[in-house]
Parts: sequence; structure tokens; C-alpha cells
Amino acid sequence: MPTGPGTWPSFWMYGDDWPNNGELDVLEGIDVSDDDLFTGHWAKNFNGSLATNCFSHADDLASMQGCSIQAANGTFGPAFNQNNGGIYAMEWNRSSYTKVWIFKRSDIPNDIIQVYHLPVLI
Repeated sequence: MPTGPGTWPSFWMYGDDWPNNGELDVLEGIDVSDDDLFTGHWAKNFNGSLATNCFSHADDLASMQGCSIQAANGTFGPAFNQNNGGIYAMEWNRSSYTKVWIFKRSDIPNDIIQVYHLPVLI
């Protein structure tokens, strides 16, 4: 994973009408951070008030406010590289949920290792 001053490694998902249809930031961090920040942003039909509970999709959230979940230390940047990387996985159900898993190299489940036994770089 790229690291150092001025780097911004990221993997985002968004649709044709960005930013109106929102954005999922699966992998994102800056410089030499050691932990990933997963964020969901949304924009359509919101009146601009600030939400205090990002676990609910309230109709009045501020445009592109988002909800972030900070992953464990070692899931990004230099620490991720020093541990020989790992796997990011996401399950997205368009109508109800998004799930993200980050496995450090030493924690990759056997069922994933058996199916995907060769490294894949994106």
C-alpha cells in the first residue's frame, strides 16, 4: 500500500450521478496512517441538519455528511505493509446494508485461503 507524505490510497464506490447518489469509501487514509477509515456518504433529498446517530439513515442528514467507522490499527499504511498486507472484502445490498471485513494477513480465514490461494493485486 502506498505510504508517505502526500499519499492518499483509497478505494471508493459511487454511481453515475455522483455525488447525488452517495459514495462508499471502502479503503481510505492519508500519509502514514496505520488504520483504515470506512465511510458511507449520501446526498439526495436531505435538508442539511447534522445527525448524531450515523447508524440510522435519517431523511434530514446534512448533504454528504457520511458515517465513518475506524478500523483496527494495522489495517492500513506502513503497519499493513509490515504485516504483508491482507484482504479487504465488502458485501453490498443496495436496499438495506453494507458490510466490510478487513483481514490482516495472519487473520485470513481458511475458507478464503483455500478458494483464493494466489495473491491478487488491484
